[in-house]
Amino acid sequence: MKYFAFFLLAISLKANAQDSTRQKTSWHMTGSLGFNMNHVRGSMQDYTEKWSAQFPNSTPEQKNGGGFQFATTVQKDVGNWLYLKSGFGLVQKNVNPEENTYILYKDSLNTGYIFIPVLIGAQTFLDSKRTISLFCETGILTNFAISDQTYSGPDRVDFSKSSVVATYQISAGIGYVVGSNATLILQYAYSMDVSPAYKETLYYGAPNQKFLYGDYKYHTSSLSLGLKMGLHS
Repeated sequence: MKYFAFFLLAISLKANAQDSTRQKTSWHMTGSLGFNMNHVRGSMQDYTEKWSAQFPNSTPEQKNGGGFQFATTVQKDVGNWLYLKSGFGLVQKNVNPEENTYILYKDSLNTGYIFIPVLIGAQTFLDSKRTISLFCETGILTNFAISDQTYSGPDRVDFSKSSVVATYQISAGIGYVVGSNATLILQYAYSMDVSPAYKETLYYGAPNQKFLYGDYKYHTSSLSLGLKMGLHS
Protein backbone atom coordinates (compact mmCIF):
# COMPACT_ATOMS: atom_id res chain seq x y z
CA MET A 1 0.00 0.00 0.00
CA LYS A 2 2.86 2.46 0.66
CA TYR A 3 4.05 2.10 -2.95
CA PHE A 4 0.54 2.86 -4.17
CA ALA A 5 0.46 5.98 -1.97
CA PHE A 6 3.78 7.15 -3.44
CA PHE A 7 2.34 6.60 -6.93
CA LEU A 8 -0.71 8.73 -6.10
CA LEU A 9 1.58 11.50 -4.82
CA ALA A 10 3.66 11.41 -7.99
CA ILE A 11 0.52 11.70 -10.12
CA SER A 12 -0.66 14.61 -7.98
CA LEU A 13 2.58 16.54 -8.50
CA LYS A 14 2.54 15.89 -12.24
CA ALA A 15 -1.10 16.90 -12.57
CA ASN A 16 -0.55 20.14 -10.68
CA ALA A 17 2.42 20.97 -12.89
CA GLN A 18 0.32 20.41 -16.01
CA ASP A 19 -2.71 22.39 -14.90
CA SER A 20 -2.43 24.78 -11.99
CA THR A 21 -6.07 25.83 -12.38
CA ARG A 22 -8.37 23.65 -10.31
CA GLN A 23 -10.99 21.99 -12.48
CA LYS A 24 -14.65 21.90 -11.68
CA THR A 25 -16.03 18.68 -10.25
CA SER A 26 -17.40 16.51 -13.08
CA TRP A 27 -19.24 13.24 -13.50
CA HIS A 28 -18.56 10.38 -15.90
CA MET A 29 -20.23 7.08 -16.69
CA THR A 30 -18.24 4.10 -17.96
CA GLY A 31 -19.41 0.82 -19.48
CA SER A 32 -16.81 -1.93 -19.83
CA LEU A 33 -16.55 -5.54 -20.95
CA GLY A 34 -13.64 -7.88 -20.37
CA PHE A 35 -12.31 -11.32 -19.61
CA ASN A 36 -10.59 -12.66 -16.53
CA MET A 37 -8.26 -15.42 -15.45
CA ASN A 38 -8.87 -16.97 -12.04
CA HIS A 39 -7.02 -19.04 -9.50
CA VAL A 40 -7.63 -19.66 -5.82
CA ARG A 41 -5.71 -19.50 -2.58
CA GLY A 42 -6.77 -20.32 0.94
CA SER A 43 -6.26 -23.13 3.42
CA MET A 44 -7.66 -25.82 1.09
CA GLN A 45 -5.18 -24.90 -1.60
CA ASP A 46 -2.34 -24.85 0.94
CA TYR A 47 -3.38 -28.34 2.04
CA THR A 48 -3.49 -29.59 -1.57
CA GLU A 49 0.04 -28.36 -2.27
CA LYS A 50 1.43 -29.77 0.99
CA TRP A 51 -0.28 -33.14 0.49
CA SER A 52 0.81 -33.46 -3.15
CA ALA A 53 4.44 -32.71 -2.28
CA GLN A 54 4.61 -36.17 -0.67
CA PHE A 55 4.11 -37.93 -4.01
CA PRO A 56 6.30 -38.09 -7.14
CA ASN A 57 5.11 -36.42 -10.34
CA SER A 58 2.37 -34.56 -8.51
CA THR A 59 2.44 -30.83 -9.10
CA PRO A 60 -0.95 -29.22 -8.50
CA GLU A 61 -2.25 -27.12 -11.40
CA GLN A 62 -5.20 -24.78 -11.59
CA LYS A 63 -7.03 -25.10 -14.91
CA ASN A 64 -10.21 -23.84 -16.56
CA GLY A 65 -9.66 -20.45 -14.99
CA GLY A 66 -11.30 -18.22 -17.59
CA GLY A 67 -14.32 -16.00 -17.13
CA PHE A 68 -15.91 -12.73 -18.16
CA GLN A 69 -17.06 -9.51 -16.57
CA PHE A 70 -19.24 -6.51 -17.35
CA ALA A 71 -19.46 -3.31 -15.35
CA THR A 72 -21.23 0.05 -15.36
CA THR A 73 -19.69 2.67 -13.09
CA VAL A 74 -20.19 6.33 -12.24
CA GLN A 75 -17.13 8.45 -11.53
CA LYS A 76 -16.97 11.75 -9.66
CA ASP A 77 -13.84 13.84 -10.13
CA VAL A 78 -12.47 15.45 -6.98
CA GLY A 79 -10.21 18.32 -7.92
CA ASN A 80 -8.00 17.89 -10.98
CA TRP A 81 -6.55 14.43 -10.40
CA LEU A 82 -8.42 12.38 -7.77
CA TYR A 83 -11.78 10.69 -8.29
CA LEU A 84 -14.28 8.39 -6.60
CA LYS A 85 -16.08 5.57 -8.41
CA SER A 86 -18.93 3.15 -7.76
CA GLY A 87 -21.57 1.23 -9.71
CA PHE A 88 -22.33 -2.43 -10.33
CA GLY A 89 -21.23 -5.31 -12.52
CA LEU A 90 -21.46 -9.00 -13.34
CA VAL A 91 -18.54 -11.40 -13.15
CA GLN A 92 -18.17 -15.14 -13.79
CA LYS A 93 -15.32 -16.95 -12.04
CA ASN A 94 -14.33 -20.59 -12.42
CA VAL A 95 -11.30 -22.78 -11.83
CA ASN A 96 -10.39 -26.43 -11.23
CA PRO A 97 -7.79 -26.10 -8.45
CA GLU A 98 -6.61 -29.70 -8.02
CA GLU A 99 -5.52 -30.92 -11.45
CA ASN A 100 -2.41 -33.15 -11.67
CA THR A 101 -2.82 -34.40 -8.09
CA TYR A 102 -3.63 -37.77 -6.55
CA ILE A 103 -6.82 -36.42 -5.03
CA LEU A 104 -9.65 -38.75 -6.03
CA TYR A 105 -12.57 -36.29 -5.92
CA LYS A 106 -11.45 -32.98 -7.34
CA ASP A 107 -13.23 -29.70 -6.72
CA SER A 108 -14.51 -27.69 -9.68
CA LEU A 109 -15.47 -24.11 -8.80
CA ASN A 110 -17.82 -22.03 -10.93
CA THR A 111 -19.44 -18.92 -9.48
CA GLY A 112 -21.35 -15.93 -10.81
CA TYR A 113 -21.53 -12.66 -8.87
CA ILE A 114 -23.11 -9.25 -8.97
CA PHE A 115 -20.50 -6.88 -7.56
CA ILE A 116 -20.60 -3.32 -6.24
CA PRO A 117 -17.24 -1.49 -6.25
CA VAL A 118 -16.24 1.40 -4.00
CA LEU A 119 -13.01 2.78 -5.45
CA ILE A 120 -10.68 5.75 -5.19
CA GLY A 121 -8.44 6.62 -8.11
CA ALA A 122 -5.96 9.08 -9.54
CA GLN A 123 -5.35 10.17 -13.11
CA THR A 124 -2.95 12.34 -15.08
CA PHE A 125 -2.66 13.43 -18.71
CA LEU A 126 0.41 12.76 -20.85
CA ASP A 127 -0.04 15.52 -23.41
CA SER A 128 -0.94 19.20 -23.42
CA LYS A 129 -4.18 18.57 -25.33
CA ARG A 130 -5.31 16.16 -22.57
CA THR A 131 -6.14 13.34 -24.97
CA ILE A 132 -4.07 10.54 -23.41
CA SER A 133 -4.36 9.74 -19.71
CA LEU A 134 -3.00 7.25 -17.21
CA PHE A 135 -4.94 6.22 -14.13
CA CYS A 136 -4.83 3.84 -11.19
CA GLU A 137 -7.52 2.73 -8.72
CA THR A 138 -7.88 0.78 -5.52
CA GLY A 139 -10.75 -0.19 -3.27
CA ILE A 140 -13.19 -2.85 -2.13
CA LEU A 141 -15.72 -4.87 -4.14
CA THR A 142 -18.71 -6.48 -2.47
CA ASN A 143 -19.73 -9.62 -4.38
CA PHE A 144 -23.21 -11.15 -4.17
CA ALA A 145 -23.38 -14.74 -5.46
CA ILE A 146 -26.17 -15.25 -8.01
CA SER A 147 -25.19 -18.54 -9.67
CA ASP A 148 -23.20 -21.59 -8.69
CA GLN A 149 -22.30 -24.64 -10.76
CA THR A 150 -19.60 -25.92 -8.44
CA TYR A 151 -18.85 -29.62 -8.05
CA SER A 152 -17.48 -31.12 -4.83
CA GLY A 153 -16.74 -34.78 -4.19
CA PRO A 154 -18.69 -37.24 -2.03
CA ASP A 155 -15.87 -37.31 0.54
CA ARG A 156 -16.86 -33.80 1.61
CA VAL A 157 -18.76 -33.67 4.86
CA ASP A 158 -19.84 -30.14 3.98
CA PHE A 159 -19.21 -27.76 1.09
CA SER A 160 -20.81 -24.33 1.13
CA LYS A 161 -20.71 -21.18 -0.97
CA SER A 162 -20.52 -17.75 0.67
CA SER A 163 -23.44 -15.59 -0.42
CA VAL A 164 -21.45 -12.37 0.10
CA VAL A 165 -17.71 -12.06 -0.50
CA ALA A 166 -15.49 -9.01 0.09
CA THR A 167 -12.69 -8.48 -2.45
CA TYR A 168 -9.75 -6.06 -2.55
CA GLN A 169 -8.84 -4.71 -5.99
CA ILE A 170 -6.06 -2.62 -7.50
CA SER A 171 -5.94 -1.62 -11.15
CA ALA A 172 -4.31 0.65 -13.72
CA GLY A 173 -5.13 1.70 -17.25
CA ILE A 174 -4.88 4.14 -20.10
CA GLY A 175 -7.50 6.41 -21.62
CA TYR A 176 -7.67 7.95 -25.09
CA VAL A 177 -10.14 10.68 -26.04
CA VAL A 178 -12.12 9.61 -29.13
CA GLY A 179 -14.71 12.40 -29.21
CA SER A 180 -15.80 15.64 -27.59
CA ASN A 181 -17.36 13.70 -24.72
CA ALA A 182 -16.00 10.16 -24.95
CA THR A 183 -12.84 8.36 -23.83
CA LEU A 184 -11.77 4.84 -24.73
CA ILE A 185 -10.46 2.94 -21.68
CA LEU A 186 -8.12 -0.07 -21.53
CA GLN A 187 -7.72 -1.38 -17.98
CA TYR A 188 -5.94 -4.18 -16.12
CA ALA A 189 -7.12 -5.15 -12.63
CA TYR A 190 -6.00 -7.64 -10.00
CA SER A 191 -8.37 -8.64 -7.21
CA MET A 192 -8.21 -11.04 -4.29
CA ASP A 193 -10.94 -12.19 -1.95
CA VAL A 194 -10.65 -10.93 1.60
CA SER A 195 -13.30 -13.36 2.86
CA PRO A 196 -13.67 -16.99 1.66
CA ALA A 197 -15.71 -17.75 -1.43
CA TYR A 198 -16.12 -21.41 -0.38
CA LYS A 199 -15.75 -23.36 2.84
CA GLU A 200 -15.51 -27.12 3.02
CA THR A 201 -15.08 -29.94 5.48
CA LEU A 202 -13.76 -33.36 4.47
CA TYR A 203 -12.63 -36.59 6.10
CA TYR A 204 -8.91 -36.45 6.79
CA GLY A 205 -8.75 -40.20 7.38
CA ALA A 206 -11.46 -42.84 7.47
CA PRO A 207 -15.03 -41.60 8.00
CA ASN A 208 -15.76 -40.36 11.52
CA GLN A 209 -12.08 -40.21 12.43
CA LYS A 210 -10.73 -36.73 11.71
CA PHE A 211 -12.05 -33.71 9.87
CA LEU A 212 -10.19 -31.14 7.80
CA TYR A 213 -11.64 -27.63 7.54
CA GLY A 214 -10.59 -25.34 4.72
CA ASP A 215 -11.55 -22.55 2.36
CA TYR A 216 -10.97 -21.14 -1.11
CA LYS A 217 -10.46 -17.47 -2.00
CA TYR A 218 -10.53 -16.30 -5.60
CA HIS A 219 -7.61 -14.32 -7.03
CA THR A 220 -8.47 -12.76 -10.39
CA SER A 221 -6.61 -10.93 -13.14
CA SER A 222 -8.79 -9.11 -15.65
CA LEU A 223 -8.40 -7.07 -18.82
CA SER A 224 -11.29 -4.91 -19.98
CA LEU A 225 -12.18 -2.38 -22.65
CA GLY A 226 -14.60 0.42 -21.85
CA LEU A 227 -16.08 3.71 -23.00
CA LYS A 228 -16.26 6.65 -20.58
CA MET A 229 -18.83 9.40 -21.24
CA GLY A 230 -18.93 12.77 -19.52
CA LEU A 231 -22.20 13.53 -17.73
CA HIS A 232 -21.60 16.93 -16.12
CA SER A 233 -18.94 19.61 -15.90
